Amino acid sequence: MHLFQTLAQLFRGPPGPQGIPGLRGRTGDAGLDGKDAPLTLALGVVIVAPDTNIGWVPYLQGVIADCRKFWADLGITLDVTLRGIVSDLPPGKDVFDVLRLHHWQGTGFVPTVYVWVNASRVGATGEYLGETFGGGVMTAAGNVTRPGGATDLNEIIDHELGHALGLDHQEGSFMRAELETENRLVTLEQKAQVRKVAYKLGNL
Repeated sequence: MHLFQTLAQLFRGPPGPQGIPGLRGRTGDAGLDGKDAPLTLALGVVIVAPDTNIGWVPYLQGVIADCRKFWADLGITLDVTLRGIVSDLPPGKDVFDVLRLHHWQGTGFVPTVYVWVNASRVGATGEYLGETFGGGVMTAAGNVTRPGGATDLNEIIDHELGHALGLDHQEGSFMRAELETENRLVTLEQKAQVRKVAYKLGNL
C-alpha cells in the first residue's frame, strides 16, 4: 500500500455506528439544541517534516486521540484526515506561503492544521506556538517546551481550532493568550460558540 494511504488510515478512528432508519427513510438532522446533540467536525492535518520518516506517527496518533477526547467532551466528534506530507519547508514561512500550500491541498471549507513536527515555534518571525488564519487554516509547532515540562501539541491544536471556530483569547480557559501553562477549561459560552459553528460547517 502506498505510504500516504497507510498513514492516512492510521489517523482514522474505528467505524461509527450505523444510522437508525426512521419511519419514512433515515432519521433527519438532529439540529442544534441545548441537549448536546452529537455533532461532527472535519479536521485536516498536513505534516511538515524534514523527510518522510514515519517515526513520528505514533506520537501524532496520540496527539489526535487526545484532541478527539477534548472535543468529544463538548459533544463534537472530530473526523480527522491526514491530507498530506510536505517536506523541507522551514518553519519561518509567512501566511502567504501557508495559504498557497492550503490552496494546493484543495481542502475547501475543512479546517486544516499544518504541523511542523520538528519546530519549537512557527510564523514568519518564529515566535508562536501556533497561528490561525482565515478560512480555517492553522499552523502548530510540534516540538515545544514550557517551564516545568512540554506543551502538548494537542493543546496547541485545540486552541487554534477554537480560534478557527470563532473564539477569541480568554484568560482562565483553554483559549488563554499564553500557552506556556496548562489549562483545559472550556466555559459555557465557549462551548455554545464552537458547537454553533461546528453545526454550520457540518451542514454546508
